[in-house]
Amino acid sequence: MHVAILALVLLIPICSSSGAPPYCEPEPPCIPEPPCEPEPPCEPEPPCDDTTTPPPPTTTTTTTKPPPYCPQNFTMFVRTPTSKNNFTSHWCMRYVFTDEPIKSGDAHKLCEQYGAVLTIYESFDERKVLNDIAVDVAKNRYRHIISLTTDGRRVPECDYYHRDDEYCKDKTKVFKMQDANTDPTYAFESWMLGQPDSQNNAEEGAFQRTRNMTGTDNRYVEDCLTQIVDNTEDSLKLNDMFCDFAIPFNIDVPEFQSRGALCGRHAFNS
Repeated sequence: MHVAILALVLLIPICSSSGAPPYCEPEPPCIPEPPCEPEPPCEPEPPCDDTTTPPPPTTTTTTTKPPPYCPQNFTMFVRTPTSKNNFTSHWCMRYVFTDEPIKSGDAHKLCEQYGAVLTIYESFDERKVLNDIAVDVAKNRYRHIISLTTDGRRVPECDYYHRDDEYCKDKTKVFKMQDANTDPTYAFESWMLGQPDSQNNAEEGAFQRTRNMTGTDNRYVEDCLTQIVDNTEDSLKLNDMFCDFAIPFNIDVPEFQSRGALCGRHAFNS
């Protein structure tokens, strides 16, 4: 019994008082970790681009402007804008006809009802188009030659007493257009033969009418402009006429009786 206990005691490790570690069973050896897999090589960065990347295109919204157009019964004429025609690019013109002769001095009233003014052609091409219209009406409506009143008034410097002055011999200076939208250069080169003649007819007896007085002794001068429609090369050329009587002294000559007016206005959207 004592021998067995002693043997058991001998099997239990006893730490010495000197602090020496007791005998321990050795730990199992460490299992080495597997080697790390190498990281893949870095892909090379693309070369630097020194060029500037343009910005994305800008979207611009544009509004389409409607084309110019004229009121009913007006014909459009495209013009070259200049300082002489108030930079007008699209001008509408029409004739307003009357059944009875009118005073040229009142012709502007025919235009005003259409929001227009008395006007005149600016070129040969405009004159040709207008002549075709006027000749057709004269032939089918009146069946004879007629006159039509246009823009233009005699300047005071060329009244009865000064009509033969050197200044008034220049046909481009005798009359002035009131319509600022028409260059009058061509018109003032388009006079009928012998016009303007500044005719004075104060002594016409029974046919004398109230006329535009330019003097204190009942002397008169032709202050307005008309164009005679006769379908010749002179058709629509200018003729000076008294402003204030409908039937002139040549009562039997219908071409001196104004049957309407040439009116003009701006085109819409011009």
